[in-house]
Amino acid sequence: MNNISENIKNKILQRADCKCEIIKGQYDVQRCNNTYGLSIHHIKYKSRGGKNNLDNLILVCMQCHYDIHHSSKSPEWTKKYKISRYGG
Repeated sequence: MNNISENIKNKILQRADCKCEIIKGQYDVQRCNNTYGLSIHHIKYKSRGGKNNLDNLILVCMQCHYDIHHSSKSPEWTKKYKISRYGG
């Protein structure tokens, strides 16, 4: 996972309760909470200077990860998706 330390990975899993952290929906109030195909994703891409820290990493499911990279509605996924910070 791009040389992310085990300590940071564990903190992300704990913060996310092992569920997708993406919030979406008409009023941005519905957390995805999917537990299938989870991966750690950079909010600001590493290629653009993003760091491997808690503030720049989120846990996302396979579907949300696909949507982030293939959304035709917005070139910058942070305009469409919000991050849940429940418990963190």
